[in-house]
Amino acid sequence: MTHYEDLTPYEYDDEPLPGGVNIGWLSKQHPYRHGRTPEGLVEALAHLAKDSKNRYRGYHHCELCSSFEEAEQSARREGLFMGNAEIHIPGGSGITYVAPTLIVHYVEAHEYLPPDAFIDSTLRFSQRVDLRESG
Repeated sequence: MTHYEDLTPYEYDDEPLPGGVNIGWLSKQHPYRHGRTPEGLVEALAHLAKDSKNRYRGYHHCELCSSFEEAEQSARREGLFMGNAEIHIPGGSGITYVAPTLIVHYVEAHEYLPPDAFIDSTLRFSQRVDLRESG
C-alpha cells in the first residue's frame, strides 16, 4: 500500500478533498506510533468502515503481517472486508481524516496508535452515527 505520514495532506485519490488529512497509511518500511488505544476505538472504526468511501477496484494486503495467509485472513472481520476503501471522519476546523479501512486491522493486530485528535474525532463521530441509526 502507499505510505503517507500521519497528518499530511490527503493525496491518494485523483479527486481533491479540501481539508483531507492522511491517517494510518502504514508500510513496513516506515516506523509508526505504537501504543494502547482507548476502549471502543476498534469497534468504532469497524463500524465506520462498513460505510466506507472511495472504494478501490482491487485491495491491499497488510504489509505488517508475517505471511500472505495471515494478511488475507486478517482482512476479514465480522462481515467487513478491509483493504479496499477508505474511512472519512470529520475533525475540527474543516479537517477530514482519511484512513484506509485496514486501519481497523492495524490498530487491533499491530498496536498502531493514531494521533490523539483522530482518536477523539473517531469516537465522537461514531457516537453521532450510532445516534442517527438508532433514532
